Amino acid sequence: MKLFGIIFSVWVAQFLSIATAEEILNARPEADEIRWKDPARGAPVEVRIMSADKSQLVVEKTIGVGVTRRNVPLADLAGVRFTLTLAERRWHRRADESVLKPLQVLWKARSATLALSGSNAGETGLALATALRRSDTDESLKEAEAILQQIISKDWVQSRIKDAIAQQSHIALIRAVEKEKFDEADRLAWAITEDPRAADGMLYAVNYLGDRHQAALKVIDHENPRWSEDPEIMPERMRTYHLTVDFYLYPSLFHGDDELAASTGLRKAADFYQMNKQDDLVIQTLEDLVALYPESSAAKDSTVQLATLKAKAAAPPPVPATSTTESPKEEAAQPDEKIDKNTPLEMAGPPAPPPPFNIFGD
Repeated sequence: MKLFGIIFSVWVAQFLSIATAEEILNARPEADEIRWKDPARGAPVEVRIMSADKSQLVVEKTIGVGVTRRNVPLADLAGVRFTLTLAERRWHRRADESVLKPLQVLWKARSATLALSGSNAGETGLALATALRRSDTDESLKEAEAILQQIISKDWVQSRIKDAIAQQSHIALIRAVEKEKFDEADRLAWAITEDPRAADGMLYAVNYLGDRHQAALKVIDHENPRWSEDPEIMPERMRTYHLTVDFYLYPSLFHGDDELAASTGLRKAADFYQMNKQDDLVIQTLEDLVALYPESSAAKDSTVQLATLKAKAAAPPPVPATSTTESPKEEAAQPDEKIDKNTPLEMAGPPAPPPPFNIFGD
């Protein structure tokens, strides 16, 4: 399956590197649907939608032996629906930099239909916004924000509007972290965890919150070296500790198919356990990392450390040295303790209690 994915990715890259927008659209079947406002014009028609603007659609339809192109006013339409080809569904799922070009072509051809009943152009917009965000440049983030705002203001489907708002929150969090506005970033990250609609946003938020809580724990330990004896500090310290672990382990527990996020989280959890001198938990976590994600860079970077820790754990404990300068009997005897020389040392009991003190003197 992984080999098929690689072959498909290579084919997509080769095709998209030479294909024009017209060729991408012409490769689609005549499977899109338009519905008329006027029932007298008949049943819905299957066509190939080539483009759309604020006033009309450009469609193609095979009639006889030739293909006819027509302009259809949006005012004449009650609804429209784009049938996603197999390639388009893959581009939507992939949603990364490698498929930016076809998603941009499709979005340009469809975005004007957002408000029409039945239009699923918003799905393409959400996929394109995701691909742009993953490109991770300021220009791509701005383009993604503009697309998301279009969907929020025009799409007729509430669930897509909510998805677009969730993606907006993710981008806002990215910008807040980049600008080191940590109070704002904390607020946004916690809000995302309350409504994990977009997996990417949730994974980014828990990774950020894990790092923030680990840093907070270091401050607690530095300012309170005897935290375990402080009843006011200990609860906060334990809460911060457990939140850090929860955030780092979340990707592998709930999004295990995302290798990068899951392996990174496990590696950070192992580092956190090591910071707390919990070698047994470090070993357990690194074993999971190497077993579940053996091809990840995090796993490959951890093999030597794991072998070292396991060897250390398997080694017998050191035998304490015995002092030869003093007699064991002399170390065991207390200054005021009387020991019967005929009684073995290990059988000697505690000294006799002092006589009772009589305050009346009789």
